[in-house]
This record gives sequence, C-alpha cells and structure tokens, in this order.
Amino acid sequence: MEISLTQQEKRYIGKWIRWKRKGNRLSQEEFLEAYPLCARKTLSRLENGKENVRQELLEDLLSVFGMRIPEVSNFQSVFPGSEWKQLSSAYELYDEFLLQQCIRSMQKKLLSKKKYLWYSDLFDFMEILHDFVFNELTKEQIVSLWRFLDPVWNETVREIALALHYRIYLMKNTPFTCQDALKKSRYLPNRIAYGYYLWENERHHSLTLYVDQLEKEVSFETNPIRMFDVWILKFISLPPAETEEIEKVWNTICSHKEDPRLASKAKIHIYNLALAFFEKNELEKTALCLHAPDNSLPLTMAIVAIITFSRLHDDEKLASWLDAKADPDDILYPYFNYFQLKYKKRMNDDILIDVLTKDVWPLACDDPYFRPVFEQELRAFARKKRRYRLLALLE
Repeated sequence: MEISLTQQEKRYIGKWIRWKRKGNRLSQEEFLEAYPLCARKTLSRLENGKENVRQELLEDLLSVFGMRIPEVSNFQSVFPGSEWKQLSSAYELYDEFLLQQCIRSMQKKLLSKKKYLWYSDLFDFMEILHDFVFNELTKEQIVSLWRFLDPVWNETVREIALALHYRIYLMKNTPFTCQDALKKSRYLPNRIAYGYYLWENERHHSLTLYVDQLEKEVSFETNPIRMFDVWILKFISLPPAETEEIEKVWNTICSHKEDPRLASKAKIHIYNLALAFFEKNELEKTALCLHAPDNSLPLTMAIVAIITFSRLHDDEKLASWLDAKADPDDILYPYFNYFQLKYKKRMNDDILIDVLTKDVWPLACDDPYFRPVFEQELRAFARKKRRYRLLALLE
C-alpha cells in the first residue's frame, strides 16, 4: 500500500539523503556515478527542498541507504499521545528512572520497524536522548541532531531536541542558531535555557524580569531540578549592589543543594554556580565549585579554573587544571592553549603577545564573558613591554 507524502515529508527526505550522502563522503557526482537514479540538477534541487520529485525516485534513493517509506500516513502514531506526554514530562522533571523506562519502552516498539525511515530515525532519537542523559554523545550523534528540529516531527520530539541542542552548545561550544525557537518555546527546560541565553548575551535587565516570571510558575516540591535551575538564574541575574537579595537567594540554594532529588544534575548546577561566581569576581567561592578536572564538562570550566587558581596563587590546583584534556577543535581552545603556554610551558613574553594578538584576541574581543580577562592581559603587556600600540586592539 503506497501512501502520499506531504511536501514537508519530501523536503525532510531530501535533507536526509544529503546528510547520508555527505556522511559517506560522496559528492553528488560520485553518488550518482555509483547510483545513476536521476540528473545531478534534480538531486541538488531535491536535497535543498526545491524539487517536487516523483515519490518513486525518493523510494529508490532511500533504498540506497537500506531505508523504505512506511506504509502509514501518520508514522508518529506508533505511540499514543499519552506515551509522548510521559516522555515530555520525564525530561521536564529530569527524572532519570522514568526517562530510562520511557526510552526503552519506545525503542522496543520500534525495533521491528527500523527498516522504515521515520521509525529508524525515531529509534536514533531515543538513543541520542539516552546517551545525552546517561553517557556522552558521539560527534556523529551531535551532527545528526538536526533531524529532530525539523517541523516534520511532533512537538515533543522538537522541544526535547531543542533542549539537547542548546545544552550541547553550552557543553561543547558548538554553533547554535535556534535562538528564535528557544525564545518562542513554551517547554519549561527550553524556557529556562532561554534565561541562560539572556545571561550569555548580557541582557541582565531582561533576565531579571524573565526569572521573576519563571519563579511564579515552578515550585521545588513539584519540580526540584528545574526550580533549582531558576534559583541559579536568579542568583546570576542580581546586580552586585543587591547584597541582601543575593544573600537570600544564596541561602536558599545552600539549604536545598544536598537534596537527593537534585543528584542527576548536580554536576551541571555546580558548573553554572562556578560561572556565576566567576562573573561576580568572587574567586574564593568560584574555587569552592572547582574540584578535580572533569573532561565531561565544557572547556569553559577549565579556563575559569585556570584563571581563578592563578589569581588565588594556588599553584597545585592550577597545575592540575592545566593538565586537563582539551579538544583542539573546541572554539575556546585558543584560550586554553594561551594559558598552557603562559603557566605550564613558561614561554617568553614575545611569544605570549604573538599568540594573544593573533589567536586569542580575535575570538575574545566579541566574547562578553572572557573579554575582560584578555583585555587585562593586553593592558599588562602594554605596560610591561611599553608596547602601547597593543591598546589599539581594545578600541
């Protein structure tokens, strides 16, 4: 029984074929040389969602990758609405036990259907969600996450995928271009994520108003993890002059932080607190959040730790963080490399100035979080070496 695909589904299949073709490192010409199914112009337009091709051609192209189109019009009805709702709720609560149950139950139903495109992708989605919560995502999984942001999927899939996408952006410093979707989302994890986005972009006034609204909608009794997220956001949003309110929020955080219901996100909460203290220049409190290097945390944490312990003159802890593993492909790697050259390899000032001006400053000048750190480095070298032309970079 053949079903009629919607234009949206056809566009998704076109993007999916492009993703698979590139994953096999084949140009369009090489792909069509191996599988002469259509003209290159047709394939190009199909992959870019501009060609309304025959369904038979889509089926032939999918068969190259061992996939078929399912013989049902609403492929997402493989799960009842109650099951989708339970999955959405489990992630919103960040309930690891319930998430594990939902994921495995849904994957079990999909196992016999993996030869069909949509069901195979849904199985992948469950695997990505599981590995995100319980393990660590591979680069291939991160690259493939685009599929689940596509409008072809239901709201639960898209909202959870958006939440994962933003968290991966924070943890791995990968590109993030879904700000508008994050702003419009009504899903609580994404609304909280938008608060962190406002912080990142120095919109502190907007963040204060935003947090006030979130506080009215969440409670620690019903959703402890997300409420704790909101308290951290409130702590971040408060200006230094509001010492009484800062103390009040900090006391609230301290009185709840040992609650066992927070255990599944304890590492992330500590990471966010470290960044908040560092931004407020409370280095002693920042140091309390920084233990041994943890490679599962973003490189940002190692950079914050290195700066903190160098300023506190704690050479032992500084040395341990300088030995942290860092991915050279990480966008923030030039910062880490600079500090390794400065504190571990003890390079001379001329080399440091060269690295600072060529590799670090072009990145740091547009980075509101770390710009003050490297601006201070440039000013120090300008005074020490009497190279006042360095100050022109700050203009």
